[in-house]
Amino acid sequence: MKIKLYIILFILNIPLLYSQNADIIQFSGEIKNDSLEPLSFVHILVINKNKGTITDFNGYFSFPVQNNDTILFTYIGYKPYEFIVPDTLNDNNFFKLTMIRDTIFINEIDVFPWSTYEQFKHAFLTLYIPDDDYVRAERNMQLIKIQQLLSDYPIDGSQAYKHYMNKQYNKLYYSGFYPTINILGLAELINAIKRGDFKNKKKKYKY
Repeated sequence: MKIKLYIILFILNIPLLYSQNADIIQFSGEIKNDSLEPLSFVHILVINKNKGTITDFNGYFSFPVQNNDTILFTYIGYKPYEFIVPDTLNDNNFFKLTMIRDTIFINEIDVFPWSTYEQFKHAFLTLYIPDDDYVRAERNMQLIKIQQLLSDYPIDGSQAYKHYMNKQYNKLYYSGFYPTINILGLAELINAIKRGDFKNKKKKYKY
């Protein structure tokens, strides 16, 4: 008996369901700005109903609505637009909307880093006075000297890195051994000693 009752109730509700969904149509369209450029992610809301959608990257949208629904289109920087779905609208109609830019003029305002005059006065009186021209010029001359010294030894970061890595390589290469001696340099040193190059010699002065 319960199954038959459910079937009877379902049959009785079919006309009611059909009447509720009879006026549902697929509302589709395209939204552009006043420069005829597509507007992406425009918010489309059916007022007083918890449903809506947004436009895609090309400004297109499509979602089901009912006749006499009030559709609200909103986008930041543009004036909102309301559209009432007419009774004559059907699935074959394609809605096109050009949204107008919204310009808001505000009053001129002044922005200060201090909120009160007393704070400005205190900051001004305790302001650090820069060095005089002589001290600043001397400081600039020191900077120029440093730049000249650096120009005499042109080396960049990559060269410094290679020099450091070369020292580390030599240190690890000879790890656990006595450091190598340049034989040619040692022979030249012995010859210089034999010649007496390092003996004190009397300097001759011309008067």
